[in-house]
Amino acid sequence: MSSEPAVQVIVNADDLGISAEVNEAMIEWARAGIVTSVSAMGAAPCQDPAAAQELHALGVSIGVHCNLSQFEPLTDAVGLQPLLKPDGSFDSVVRSVKPTASLRRAVEIELLAQIEAVRRLGVPISHLDSHHHDHHIPWMMRVYRNLRKTTGIRRVRGPLSNSEIGGARQQFVRARARDAQRYLFGFSTPDQFVDLAYLGRTGIDEVRSMSGVVEVMTHPGAASTGEAEREAGEALRDAPWARLVDYTVV
Repeated sequence: MSSEPAVQVIVNADDLGISAEVNEAMIEWARAGIVTSVSAMGAAPCQDPAAAQELHALGVSIGVHCNLSQFEPLTDAVGLQPLLKPDGSFDSVVRSVKPTASLRRAVEIELLAQIEAVRRLGVPISHLDSHHHDHHIPWMMRVYRNLRKTTGIRRVRGPLSNSEIGGARQQFVRARARDAQRYLFGFSTPDQFVDLAYLGRTGIDEVRSMSGVVEVMTHPGAASTGEAEREAGEALRDAPWARLVDYTVV
């Protein structure tokens, strides 16, 4: 009987570039063998090529954390106005605005600029995801399909699998959304997606019961990241039934 672990686990740290403290914490977690992938924000105040390149040298895959809800956009397309505050920075309203043709095009231009900003960090891009999971909005999924065709980036984060969120009906809806990402829009996704903070409350055994590739999201350096979350990451790293991998396995 094979001794190969049954569960492949990507531990992805979101928000590279959001602050120097977050950048430093991601590197520390990567050195500790907890984080295997990170998502870099193209539109963020503390992007640092040295941090990204060190993470890459540590064997960490690096994706793009597409952002339409915080900081200033990289482009000045008029069509972005419904997403902006009076001061020109992003507002967290993307889920409530009407997706006009001009807005969709402006969002696509902005996200292409953010992807290019991450490319300029000097590291290969492994995948796409988004700040506040905006890429799961139905009209945004079509934008991401266009991004895939333009950039060739074919991996994307799937919907949440946390069993405590939404019950059976919502889990079914999320599974169908993952199918849409794969079969309608041409993406490769992990088979499951959970939050490390959730595992810090409930324990890591839920991951053991999952099949395929499981992405676990975390936020090193964030004010909300507590010791229980760090301990859950260490437990995943040390679990004999898990093998920590980067995003290129998807």
